[in-house]
Amino acid sequence: MPLQNKKNILITGATGFIGSYIVKHALALKYEVYVAVRKTSNRKSLEDLNVNFLILDFSSETAIARTLTSTIVFDTVIHNAGVKTASTEEAYKHNNVDLTKNLCAALQKKRLLKGSFIFISSLAALGPGEEDSMACIAENRVASPLSSYGKSKLLAEKEVEKSGLKYTIIRPTAVFGKGGNDYKQLVSLVKKNIAIYLASPKQLLSFIHADDLARLIFLANTPAGVNQVFNASDTQNYTLEKFYKTVEHALGKNIKIRLRVPFFIVASIANLNGLLQKMCNIKSPLDSIEKAREVTALNWACCTDKIQSQLHFVAQHSLNEIID
Repeated sequence: MPLQNKKNILITGATGFIGSYIVKHALALKYEVYVAVRKTSNRKSLEDLNVNFLILDFSSETAIARTLTSTIVFDTVIHNAGVKTASTEEAYKHNNVDLTKNLCAALQKKRLLKGSFIFISSLAALGPGEEDSMACIAENRVASPLSSYGKSKLLAEKEVEKSGLKYTIIRPTAVFGKGGNDYKQLVSLVKKNIAIYLASPKQLLSFIHADDLARLIFLANTPAGVNQVFNASDTQNYTLEKFYKTVEHALGKNIKIRLRVPFFIVASIANLNGLLQKMCNIKSPLDSIEKAREVTALNWACCTDKIQSQLHFVAQHSLNEIID
């Protein structure tokens, strides 16, 4: 039975990598945690945690409103659900844009949110920074996303902004940490003393540990964060060369083979992955020409002045933990 003096929080995408960290931080902060799941969701990662499962039908605004009980009013909603890879533009739109729009509308219509709707977007919604100046990517730069994923996240942001809800938008850069899979292959190659360069060694990158991201989300959940957008990284920017040296040092390895992959090969691999995804549902983060352009873009340096000055954010994890 939920305690009356606890604040209620609803978290979507809680069964995933980032979502599990958000749930643990919410519990540590003594929230009464509700996690929105589909009937088919794998709840194994949350079974041992003190959370309340809400089985929601995300198919439409009406369905969401029907499955949200009017007896629970939330102090905060963190919307982390969505897809990073999809075989069609329509799939990106449905999972990242429509779901966000419908959830906002249902919460607004039934008056089920007292505080902020926190939307977890992506730095990909802005697109890479300028290559001439190599200036870091600030929150207020003109958005120019390269991928369907980035475009869908940008459209979802716009739905949040016009929803009528109080909101906070968080745009994380590349996220790593225990439970994440994005960097396992690169780390396994370094263990074999091999480094694969899909872009120039001078490419600028930024990262954030999932635990730091979850902590930042709650730092932003204050009156000062209302109707604000924050980029999220560990406040450091790394060249691709420095990234590999960091992993190399953390593993105690000495890279002997360094392979620079030309763009036409990266693009060919992306095309093949996209075909396999459509034909066999074999998913890959590199699944289209636009994703090939995104991962090889020279400037992914994330500006963090705003989270440092307004949220007083200081990272507690370092990039060498990417080997976990």
